[in-house]
Amino acid sequence: MKNDMERELNTIQAGGWLARFREEDERVNAIKRGIDLAMAECEELDNLLTLYSVELSTLSDDIAFIETQGQGLQVQTANQKLLKKELESLLQTCAITAGDLAALRTAPLENLPGLQDVELALVTLFRAMIKIDPSIGEGEPGKIVDGSLDVDPGLGLNTDYRDMRIVHEKKQMYEQESAIFMRRLLDCMTKQFDEAYTETKRALDGALSKKVDPAHHDVGRDMLWKFSPLMLYARDADLENWTRLIQVYQEKSKPVYKHEFQNVVAIWRKNARKLTGEEAELLFSHQAEKQQETVATTARKLTVKRKLARRVNRSMEVIFGFLEMELLRLMEWVTGQDPLQGVGVLATLERKLFEISQSNQDFLNMILQKLHEALEGRFKKFVDEQIRAIEETKVKINKRKGVISFFRIFPTFMAAVENMLVGIDQSYVLRRTVDREYDRILKTMFDSLMVIAREHPAAGVATQAAADPEDKEALNFHILLIENMNHFLEEIDTRDLEVLEEWKEQANTEYHEHMDLYLNAVMRRPLGKLLDHLENVEAQLQSGKSAMTIARQPSNSKAIFSKILGSYDSKEVRKGIDALRKRVEKHFGDADDPGMSRSLMVQVLKECEKFYVDVEGRIGRVTTDVYGGDVPFEWPRQDVKASFK
Repeated sequence: MKNDMERELNTIQAGGWLARFREEDERVNAIKRGIDLAMAECEELDNLLTLYSVELSTLSDDIAFIETQGQGLQVQTANQKLLKKELESLLQTCAITAGDLAALRTAPLENLPGLQDVELALVTLFRAMIKIDPSIGEGEPGKIVDGSLDVDPGLGLNTDYRDMRIVHEKKQMYEQESAIFMRRLLDCMTKQFDEAYTETKRALDGALSKKVDPAHHDVGRDMLWKFSPLMLYARDADLENWTRLIQVYQEKSKPVYKHEFQNVVAIWRKNARKLTGEEAELLFSHQAEKQQETVATTARKLTVKRKLARRVNRSMEVIFGFLEMELLRLMEWVTGQDPLQGVGVLATLERKLFEISQSNQDFLNMILQKLHEALEGRFKKFVDEQIRAIEETKVKINKRKGVISFFRIFPTFMAAVENMLVGIDQSYVLRRTVDREYDRILKTMFDSLMVIAREHPAAGVATQAAADPEDKEALNFHILLIENMNHFLEEIDTRDLEVLEEWKEQANTEYHEHMDLYLNAVMRRPLGKLLDHLENVEAQLQSGKSAMTIARQPSNSKAIFSKILGSYDSKEVRKGIDALRKRVEKHFGDADDPGMSRSLMVQVLKECEKFYVDVEGRIGRVTTDVYGGDVPFEWPRQDVKASFK
């Protein structure tokens, strides 16, 4: 039943909707008509838009055509402007007449108004010439055209215009006017150079001071400076005549400079301080037992055009060709008077070379380099001669004791050299050269000292002092080395130089080594028996023997040890120290320098006192380790201390 009822309800509802649609049928038709009308209007609009699109495409082509025409007009306008400019330039270039350049023929070159007229005419002429032929001024790499001429080489005439007859005619006229002017300039400058250097020579001859003073040349330079624009024109426009002008300048200036420098060098030699006797003694070769004394780069930045620089350099070589030999002779004279001064001259040369290394002073740099090389060679020969003098000492020396002459000389020699090098940069070649020569000299000194000390066959081996304490030659060997090493240590100021620090360290090692050997030798007299016993016992202990075994030996028994110690009472110890003091004074007290010998003698006695103190410690260790501390003896410590005071 439920299903039937639902079916009936659905039928009724469907029938109601259909009835409703039938009632509203007119409105539905109205909507349909409206939709049809809208679609028709849209189709009409589509047709209109298509028409407009076609029309706009046509307009775009017209606009592109107009734009193209505008660009063409712009190019045409630019070309017309360029043509106008070129025609104006051509007209300006060809409009110059002989009258415009009359100043080049007639204006006087000796006064300023005439020079001003000539300069204005030259500017006009040069502008025209460089427009016709931009290659003018290309005698050097790149154009050498001075900004004062107000010329832009890029504004040269078009190549087509240069082939025009009028241009060729004007070029010939300009070149002719330039040649006529250059002949005038050459004649004028010949006279001006002559007058200028005559006045310069007069100023030099009348100068109260004979020092090299550039101000003496001002009078001549003032006369010539006003011609510098004309010389600039000659260099850029007529290189051949400019070269002739330079040759005239060289011929006129060379005698004046040569005379000036020769006079100055002569005065330097006359006023040079003479070598004193004390300064002569700074050399190893200035000793009575020696022979007579003997006479002792940079990658640079290119700041100028190299071809022009070579021309300037050649001119400098012509004018100052004498300078190298004059300075070389002066340098040889200086080192001949005092060979050690070669170091100071080298230092000065290196400072100057460093100063000009970044400049354009090629000629001066070249001369200083040559002088530096020559002086380096002379300095090496000077050092070689000093080394030969040191080596000959070992043959000629008679007194084989005290401080040897070359050890006495070296500290003052080194101080004199270093005083000349004050302020010199550590990177300089001279610093490395001097350090290398120090090393050569010191090696020769130390080797020669060893030869002198070992001259006697008995002193050939240093360790013989331990085997034979009374070997006089071996003892003298140690004394000589102690004296010389002490002098070296006391007198040498290394000034933080690595080479001197190394040799001073070696001297210190030699000093202490031979001081120990000397003490072992001289202590045999006052402490011989005791030292023999101690060394015997200590050697056996080191070899691994037991203390009990050593104590049971007849020669090392407690009784023997007590007997040996008993012989060193206060009286015997004081007596031994007094004898030792006299012996040390004899060994070190008669040196040439009393002050130095006294100081060394005090040092040796202090080492002797330390030796006695060390012996006391050795006695205590042997007593404890070998004899169990059962040795009734007390070392006279206070007597030792009192005896050495």
